[in-house]
Amino acid sequence: MKAKLYLMAIVAVSVCMMVACGSKDASKEKSSEAAEQVAEEAEPDAEGTALKTEEGVVALINAIYEDVNTIYGPRDEDDCEPNIDLVGQYCSKEFRELVDKVREIDVNKGEDAFVADGDWTALWAFFEPPFEVQDIDVSLDGDEGTVNYFLKKGDEKAEMDFSVVYEDGQWRISDCDRFGLMTGSWIDRMNDYIEANQ
Repeated sequence: MKAKLYLMAIVAVSVCMMVACGSKDASKEKSSEAAEQVAEEAEPDAEGTALKTEEGVVALINAIYEDVNTIYGPRDEDDCEPNIDLVGQYCSKEFRELVDKVREIDVNKGEDAFVADGDWTALWAFFEPPFEVQDIDVSLDGDEGTVNYFLKKGDEKAEMDFSVVYEDGQWRISDCDRFGLMTGSWIDRMNDYIEANQ
């Protein structure tokens, strides 16, 4: 009788251990599947600007100029003027902070302001939109890079160079290095302007 009870106890413990191990394996599989699902959801789609690739930077530039052409291109008189903050939407944190400081200085400066009319379109548009973006060339090194392209309108063409940074899960403009024939860092120019007006 004792032997039977002992044998039944061993069988019961074995069954419990098998069930417990089975549920651990099942929970491992479930947690592995959940991790894969989160990873898949975290990957942006091919049309997003968040791709950490050259294509992501190309998508950023195309998105910027789609908005520029929408805001500043021709439209019917009845159309409402789009309200898009291009600097806030497409520029890096450092760039936005400097622009905010420059805007504070420029409030009452008129023609002597960093941007005389307060319109930062000059950062994107060498001449009057709408225009096409052509020959986008991207070079990346980790979370930073450069993008060079041409703005075209009719027979006019202007070369543009921007620095980009991957920040908060998306590519952003971190500096303007060439604007047509004008070269030199806008970050440096803004810092010099802020320092001169303190």
